[in-house]
This record gives sequence, structure tokens and C-alpha cells, in this order.
Amino acid sequence: MFAEQAYLFRHAVLRDAAYTLLVPSDRASMHRLVVEIVERVYGDRLADDLAPELATHCRIAREDDADDKLLEKERHYAEIAQNLAFTGYEYAQAISWSNRLAEIATDAARPEVLLRFARSLVLGGRRDEAWEVLERIYAIATNEEHPDVLAWTNMVKVGLLRGDGRMGEAQELADSVIADAERWKPGTRAAVFGSYTLLLQGAGRAAEAETYRKLALEAASQDDVKKTEVRLLLNSIGPLRSSGRVDEAEAMAERALAMAREIKDAGAEAATLANLANLRSQQGRPEDAREMRKQALELARRVGDRQGESLHLAHMAEQDHEEGLSAQAEALCTRAAEVAREIADARTEGFALTTMAGVMLDTGRFDKAGPLLDRAIELERLGADRLREGIALCMRAALRVATGDVASARQDWQEGVRHMHATNSQVPLETARRRFVTACEAAGVSLPPDDE
Repeated sequence: MFAEQAYLFRHAVLRDAAYTLLVPSDRASMHRLVVEIVERVYGDRLADDLAPELATHCRIAREDDADDKLLEKERHYAEIAQNLAFTGYEYAQAISWSNRLAEIATDAARPEVLLRFARSLVLGGRRDEAWEVLERIYAIATNEEHPDVLAWTNMVKVGLLRGDGRMGEAQELADSVIADAERWKPGTRAAVFGSYTLLLQGAGRAAEAETYRKLALEAASQDDVKKTEVRLLLNSIGPLRSSGRVDEAEAMAERALAMAREIKDAGAEAATLANLANLRSQQGRPEDAREMRKQALELARRVGDRQGESLHLAHMAEQDHEEGLSAQAEALCTRAAEVAREIADARTEGFALTTMAGVMLDTGRFDKAGPLLDRAIELERLGADRLREGIALCMRAALRVATGDVASARQDWQEGVRHMHATNSQVPLETARRRFVTACEAAGVSLPPDDE
């Protein structure tokens, strides 16, 4: 028997029994000793992935010894563990570590710790608890001492309001938050302006969105916040592509891809590949697009990004639908919608259902297309995505022409077109127009696409 194996327990039950027999003070001393030995052996080479275990050892060691140094070490390792969980898309773990940090944080650090706790709850789908944590932040943070924390907190609240369908309140709060931008650090300005840009795009305020997109990128470059800058670049690609500015969109996507790889952000790399795939499809290069979508899906699955997985599946389904692979597209849509529902991602679920409805419409299954589009429009309104709502409305207009409901079709068409004009989305509008005209001609209906 190898020397190190001589000290292994034959069964976990035996190990646990022996552990529980230890006197609490001895148990705490052993946990402290583990921390000391690991730190001594590894020194500066201590890997981040040991942080969760070291934080746990520190916590148990402190049960019998309220040592301030151990408390500082626990905070340090718990924060690393929290970051690992966030970057690994392990939101249940992120919530657990955030909760622990909230318990042991200093008074000065508590507002920022609670903010990360709230964000982890939102990402983990526990929205009701997130509301409660936000209220705790408002009770202890002040605009004089914590302007950046309050800016982030308010934007988290904006997201929650949007998710609850309270769009007017969300927009009003976001507009008021931006008024304090001069008080923030460049990194906060970059992130908040980026979120505000998306809100403006969804509301059809395209000119203002472009202004804040540029301000966000400028702030990110000032603070050298590459992770934030990558996300801002990503958020800019879609609107540029939809407005027909393909060359600008491609240059921005290539820049984002290089930056994502430089900082080893696999989630951002996957999202950028998906955006490039959309561009390749628009440029008539379907094989390149398909390969990029596969790479994006593999990356998202590798890092556990389920939101990305759902979105990439929906885009793959969209491409299959465009290429006439109806059965394959339907299967991918079903899976994309399932994943989106599991993580409470209304926007991606709406996108998947719209794509599936297109498959049903093009294969003559009108009875199934209708309910899918009704649900998709409901979800897009809930998520305040006017572009996708517009696409779904125009598709439902084509369906209603095919089923003889011409008056409702005209109403859907005009509302959908208004949304796409408001978001400056000319490319999706052209696609919708072709489908609508085809439906009118097939039904023998004299109903031109009146989008003026």
C-alpha cells in the first residue's frame, strides 16, 4: 500500500463518523492547520480553485476561535469563490457564497456585497428574494458615500421592473439614474450606459441609444474595463446589422472576438461567434454561419452558460428554418424554448417560439402557429423587446391573411412595422415584408404592405 493511501478511509461514512467524534476545539484546530499548510506549501502559486475549500476551512476554524485574521482570510477566499461561481455560470453557488459574504462583510463593504448578492439571485431566477436584498441596500447606502453601488442597484431594479412588465416605471427609474452619471467611476458609467442603451433600443429611441452606446464605449476605454467593453461591443453589433450597416457590425464583431479571446472570456467569445454567424448568414455564407453557431454552442455548454445555450440553439433553428430544414428547426426550437423556460429567460423563449411558429406557418400548420405567436408576443412585451415583438406581429399578420382574418392582419402588420421602424431594423423588416406579400398573393388578398 502506498504511504498516502494508508490514511484514507475505506468509506465516507467511516470518515464522517470519525469527524463528528472530534472535540469541537480539536476540529477547529485541524481546519486552521489545513489553511496554514496549504498557504505555506503553495504560497504565491495558490490557485483560485482552492478558494472555496479554504473559505470553508476558515469558517469552521472560527467556530471555536473568533480570530480576526481567520475572518479576513474567509472573506478573501469567499470573494474568490463567489467570482469563480459567477464566471462559471454556477448561479446556485454564486448565491450561496454571496449570502455568506453578506453575513461576514464589514459595514463599509456590505452595500457592495449585497449588490452582488442581489445580482446572483436575479441570474439564478430567484427574483422575489432579489427584491428583498435591494431593499436592504437602499436602507444602508447613500448617494454621497455609495453613488456607484446605488447606480448598479437601481439598474438591477430596472431589470426586475421590466421582467414584471412595469415598463413605465422601469423607464422612469432608468432616466432618473442617468442624471447622476457624473458621480460615477468610469467602469460604472460604462456598464450602466450599456444597460441604458439596450433599454433605449427596446423602447425605439434609436438616436439616444446610439449616443449612450458611444458614451459607454468611451467610459470603458478610460477605465480599461475590457470585460465591460466586450459586452458593449456585443450589444452594438445587432442594431448595426439590423440597420444594414454590415461592414461596421463586422468590424465591431471582429474586435470583440479578439478582445474576448485575449481576456479568456468564453461566454463573450461564444456570443461574438453567434453575432458573426448572423452576419455570415446575411452575407450569403451559410456554411460559415453554421460552423460558427456550432462553436458558440459548444463554448456556452462548456462554461455552463445556459442562457447562451438557449439563444444559440434558437439561432441554429432559425438558420435551419431559412434553409428549409423544417424538422431539424422544430426540434432545435423545442429544446431552446425548454432551456429558456428552465432559467426563466422570457426573451429567448419568445424568440424560439417565434421561429417555431414560422416553421408551422411555412408547413401549413396554421392551428399550431397561432398560439405560438400569441405566446411569443406576450413574452416579447414582457421583456420589452420591440424588435422581436415587431417580427412576431408581422408574422402573425401573414398568418391571419392566410386564415382569412384580413382586418386583424392589417392591424398586426402596421403595429409590427412601427416597432421595426422605431428600432431602425430595416433588414428584419425586409424579411417580414417578403413573407407578408407572399401570404397576400397566395390568399388573393389585395393588401399591400402599408408600412408608411
